[in-house]
Amino acid sequence: MSNLQRYTVNFNEVSKIMKKTHFWKFVAFGTVCIKQEYEVYEQLAKDRFFDMSKFLKKTVERFWKAAATGYSMDEQYILAVEESFFTPRDGWEELALQFVQDIQEFFYAVSEKDEKCCLGMQERQVAFVEKYIQVTGLPSEQGQLLLEKSLTNHIEMAKELAEIPAKEKKSFLEEFGTRNREPLLGEDYLSHRPKQKIEKPGKKKLPEIRVTSIDFDREKKDSDNAWLLHSTPEQWVLGRECDMHKNGAYAKYYLEKNLLDLCYVMDVVYRLNAEADYIEHRDAKRARGFWYLSALTWLRAYQLREKGYPVKWVPYFERHEKGDSLPVFSWMLGAYASGEDWMLPEIQAFSCEKEKPWTAPLLQILTGGSSQEIYHLVEAWEDCDRKKIVLAILQNDKKEIRKFLLQRIRQDRQMYDLNRTMVDMWTYAFMRLTKERGIDMEPIIAAEVLDGNLDMIPVDKSFFKLPYQEEIDEWLATH
Repeated sequence: MSNLQRYTVNFNEVSKIMKKTHFWKFVAFGTVCIKQEYEVYEQLAKDRFFDMSKFLKKTVERFWKAAATGYSMDEQYILAVEESFFTPRDGWEELALQFVQDIQEFFYAVSEKDEKCCLGMQERQVAFVEKYIQVTGLPSEQGQLLLEKSLTNHIEMAKELAEIPAKEKKSFLEEFGTRNREPLLGEDYLSHRPKQKIEKPGKKKLPEIRVTSIDFDREKKDSDNAWLLHSTPEQWVLGRECDMHKNGAYAKYYLEKNLLDLCYVMDVVYRLNAEADYIEHRDAKRARGFWYLSALTWLRAYQLREKGYPVKWVPYFERHEKGDSLPVFSWMLGAYASGEDWMLPEIQAFSCEKEKPWTAPLLQILTGGSSQEIYHLVEAWEDCDRKKIVLAILQNDKKEIRKFLLQRIRQDRQMYDLNRTMVDMWTYAFMRLTKERGIDMEPIIAAEVLDGNLDMIPVDKSFFKLPYQEEIDEWLATH
């Protein structure tokens, strides 16, 4: 029987045993394979230029917690894996690199809760063993013994996992993870490696944050948002297929020329367009164009309301007039993030009484007011991340500014399922404010803040227009 036939029979048997078991068992199965491969990597990487075992060991350990808790793997762990890739110089280093590739594959299998890919770790481990046999030139008989041992271990591990009830998961994993298993390649596998010249690996340090979130990467892979590039303001209202009778979420407002309500609801569309467009094109200027429209459509809605334009969707406006939220603060930051500072005083003028203690100091800050004059006003704000960031900016504290901005980005990434955030105009606005106030801080390179691009090129207003913009401007000018 060939190696391929042996593996196929083994895979089918393991799949049959693991069928209809809980996902944590698939994670545990794959983690054992990864741990065995890591032990080989750790020895191969010792005194080598590519040694990242300090970080990869934490990643391997984290897989046990993923199995026990069901929580997704944080992106810091995949960042450690991504930073561990290197160009191998011989077959032994190719073996070490294969472990890095295997752990990357397993990370996404766990992240996506893909049972088949988790189980696929047995195939990757067989390939790992075969690579070792190839590198060492082991006699056929010895190589077959190693492969048979791996295949047998997979069957035994699957049988044991399949029998464990969910209520015993935690105690079982604690014990299972501490077992001293026989090394994957045997006790003396390093004896086959030629003597290595000792290298002094450089001091390893991971980047402060991954440039894109895992969710951003997933959205990019599945996205089809190129249509935004050549569409019109009317098509942004009606949707991708431009079928105003069926597919446009806000077609009713558009068809009836209900300008005030159309302005209000489009705020959400423009923010989502900024995210979708940036995922597709990574163009900071275009993202800021949609942020500009988000702030402008909000401003025009309240100007229409102020001058008596009839409103049909009353509840939102009543909520704001009662002071139930702080939208003005938000859209001042949106206007500032877009680079259209002329909107700031006009938006701030619509603050309700509850908002003014927030928006009045913010207007001063965004327009270059003195730090000493504003500081005590900001101190009176309720505790929140906005307050912490603004106070740090007023104090010119680069370390604290960076810490709080990174916290916001990481929190957004953790909250993806509850609050999808691909680009964040608030955090971007604060980063711009840091620069505008003369604080010499390196930009944060992350997709949420447009990859640190603070070049405030004016928005192309001939392209970024509101639907019925001429009619809205004319109505406001004549009333």
